[in-house]
Amino acid sequence: MTHKKAEASDPLELVGVELPADEASHRELVSVFADEFARLGFDEAKIMSLFLSPFYSGPHRAYKVLGNEAVRALVTDQVEFWSHVSFRDVQPASTTDTDRRPSDGERQ
Repeated sequence: MTHKKAEASDPLELVGVELPADEASHRELVSVFADEFARLGFDEAKIMSLFLSPFYSGPHRAYKVLGNEAVRALVTDQVEFWSHVSFRDVQPASTTDTDRRPSDGERQ
């Protein structure tokens, strides 16, 4: 595989843009980001460490705009909500045509 320098007209070249955002947009970003990681099982401390890391530029910017207390409150809400939910991977029991129940539209 050959590598060549990206050309200005290359449609696959990555281009980053910065969009203006108000406080409400930052609150929404924090809530959605915290929701995603809380669903994955991250605790409050782990999620907060993501907001503190400049590696995550969007969440880190929201942290700098909103401050520690506001971000922590939003993260806490999501962690508390999702801490009451547990997921299980359950395989359905195999059925055959002879032992299944008829649906509402089928005759008995």
